[in-house]
Amino acid sequence: MKKVIPIWVATFGVLLGSLGLIWAQGVEDSKLGEEVRAAKGSWITPPRSGADDSELREKARAAIAALPPEPAVKRNEDNHLNRFSFGYRLGSDISARFQTVRSFSQRLRSIPQTGRGIDRNYDDSGPLQTYLRNDIHNNQYHLDPTDPDSPIVNATVYWGVGSLDQIQADGTVTMSAITEVSPDAYEMSDSQLTHGLELTYNRQIGHLGRGTWGLEAAFAPDKVGLRDGGAADLLQTRIADTYQLLGPNGPPGDLQGSFDAPPTGWPLLQDEPLPGSRTATTETISQAVTGDYQFDANLFGFRLGPYAEFPLGRKFHFSLSGGLALLLVHSQFSYQENVPLYPSLSSSGEGRDDDLLVGGYVSGRFLYFVSDDVSVFAGGQWQGMSQYRQTVGGKEAQLDVGGRVFFTAGLGFSF
Repeated sequence: MKKVIPIWVATFGVLLGSLGLIWAQGVEDSKLGEEVRAAKGSWITPPRSGADDSELREKARAAIAALPPEPAVKRNEDNHLNRFSFGYRLGSDISARFQTVRSFSQRLRSIPQTGRGIDRNYDDSGPLQTYLRNDIHNNQYHLDPTDPDSPIVNATVYWGVGSLDQIQADGTVTMSAITEVSPDAYEMSDSQLTHGLELTYNRQIGHLGRGTWGLEAAFAPDKVGLRDGGAADLLQTRIADTYQLLGPNGPPGDLQGSFDAPPTGWPLLQDEPLPGSRTATTETISQAVTGDYQFDANLFGFRLGPYAEFPLGRKFHFSLSGGLALLLVHSQFSYQENVPLYPSLSSSGEGRDDDLLVGGYVSGRFLYFVSDDVSVFAGGQWQGMSQYRQTVGGKEAQLDVGGRVFFTAGLGFSF
């Protein structure tokens, strides 16, 4: 398998080579300057007493004229109107947040709040079942089963409870059940530094005092891979209904009535909840939902704006620019959620999306000209950008690309 050199290794090599060129050029300039100063000093030394001054001055002028010229103090900017720069770009943390934007719920059972002659099944805790169902007499009984002249009531002997705690002292019976479950809202996040390359083109247009100005355009591809996983709570909706015991019989002994239980030996229970008795509460099961979320994106950054560049000395320059920043995002977002208590709630999804984000930038860099054509640079950028969002199956990934800072370094070629 072909071995690939990491970006940081190649960048370090380029910078190290550039520093070597700068040092070599500095040594050459220093030697040349010393030679010129030494030659000048030897010829302009005051003459000894009795020497011919005019002859000495003529010899000094001739020697100085014969020496090579000193290094140029300033580049000829007008001969180098174009510059391409290529370098490494390190970006501050880019972050992604994963959250629920639409919670999915599962209805476990439907228990009508009103209506007679309807089977209703509950799930109260206890060793026995909780239920109220239509019995053999279609829930039609005399209020006093021993008195045929007593009024007819809608009640049933086919009911049961999980424990005696459900039968209250006031002659009512409470039954409850979980009717709906859903994952609780959550938010998770991940972040990372970015490492990429940047290609910049500068076109000089005119002069600005001692400096120059023009237009700058840049292209910077990048890539991110963000991932997070964790657990969220599960919400359960529990409803509770209250029923009224009827007739002379007291609470049951074995707590479980049958389809054909004799009405004279089993208490009647009204077959519809008391009006307005239903209550609903939310129960939370901690850390019952586990999930894994992955966001990958290719980022293509573009910059366009004016720049101004000013000399700081013989070979050092400073450049400042700002303007429009664009970011083309091509992303893929996937997730996997598991709910062991309710496997039917487990879900997964994957999707791709694209969008163009608009913002602005400010950039500054220091340049050192190794020669009129070659320069090395280092600098920084700030970019402000809108937020990128992608939704898959009710889950959302938010990529925060605004307010980021970049460090750049590389080589420039002028022509």
